[in-house]
Amino acid sequence: MVYLRQIPRRSRMKVLLKFLNENLEPLLESKIFNQISWMAAILAPAPLAMQLHRAATAESVAGISLEAYTMLCILHLIMTLNGGIKTMNPKVFVTFLLTSLTSFCIVTTTLYRGGSYIIF
Repeated sequence: MVYLRQIPRRSRMKVLLKFLNENLEPLLESKIFNQISWMAAILAPAPLAMQLHRAATAESVAGISLEAYTMLCILHLIMTLNGGIKTMNPKVFVTFLLTSLTSFCIVTTTLYRGGSYIIF
């Protein structure tokens, strides 16, 4: 048995991921998991789409945090590049691209309807 202290700090995450990958391989390689993960990738932006609908139709956009959605947009764009394009993972690419675009639409719709950033 290998103890955590015996593994260099920089390698601990890789060791954990390798362990999980090896032990979950039957699940991760199954056809049903592939289908479920594609459904999750497509449905991931659904909660953001609901917020976009509210930003477009609500009487007031006062409760929508532009800072949070701007940050989400930027972070999801970075994950689109790193997790989707760099690793060439289509599910990660689709998920983060859709959520990034939806967050961007929330920000632009809220700004158009009179919202503002707290820091300005």
